[in-house]
Amino acid sequence: MSDLPPRSDPDAPDTGEPVSWLRDLGDEPSPDFVVRVRRAIERRFLARDVLTFGWRALAAWTMEFVSMLAALFGRLARPRTEEGQR
Repeated sequence: MSDLPPRSDPDAPDTGEPVSWLRDLGDEPSPDFVVRVRRAIERRFLARDVLTFGWRALAAWTMEFVSMLAALFGRLARPRTEEGQR
């Protein structure tokens, strides 16, 4: 199998031969179990997407509000022209 020599670690446990009868004990999960697991995963993804949308919408609203205030204060800070307009 492998060209490497076996490890000579004295503390390594002896695992022995693999147990072949354990291979036959595997059962397929029921379709209901697969559906429940899939629903749980999809719920978590939906919650993540909703929270991400909420935070991004809040950030976009905040940035828009800050830029609106900056434009307003920028207009107020400019000196008046000769025609009396800002």
